[in-house]
Amino acid sequence: MKVTVISLFLLFATFLLLSNFVIAEEFDFNFEKEMVVGIPKQIDIKIENEKIYEAKAFVKDSKGLIISEMYYTSWISPDYVKLDTTPLLVRVSSGEGERLICVRIKEPEKINYYELCKNITLLRGNNLLNGNNIYLTDKTKIREIVIFIIIGFCIVLLIVILLSKIKEYNYLKSKII
Repeated sequence: MKVTVISLFLLFATFLLLSNFVIAEEFDFNFEKEMVVGIPKQIDIKIENEKIYEAKAFVKDSKGLIISEMYYTSWISPDYVKLDTTPLLVRVSSGEGERLICVRIKEPEKINYYELCKNITLLRGNNLLNGNNIYLTDKTKIREIVIFIIIGFCIVLLIVILLSKIKEYNYLKSKII
């Protein structure tokens, strides 16, 4: 009798655990196979059934640490967001070479998730030219350098003007005395 009750309990517990782990029959996602560090890329998630899911997407470095953030109304650390018509964007903060991009989906209010990871190549933005277009990270650096040069030129010009006014003042002062 005890064996039957324990067996039924274990069978029921196994059923509950398995029913929580199998949450998606068909799940896949698409993305560009190369990602430039600092440039957001869209992740398209495809689920075959009509259930409502939450998802999170992230890129792992070679040590398994998350090196990306996700955009869903604002840039956030990878956290679950409701899958709807809002595009899911991922931006990598560092790294170079082959990495893993992963998407996890789960049903709301559940802790068990289904994860799918694929290989992605991370490229440094400051080493790349795409035809005549410079990537955003290069444009930002160029803009900062130009602003620095303009500010430096303005400071030098102000110093020259100030020195000339001081020299003019001293000259006029010596004429008066």
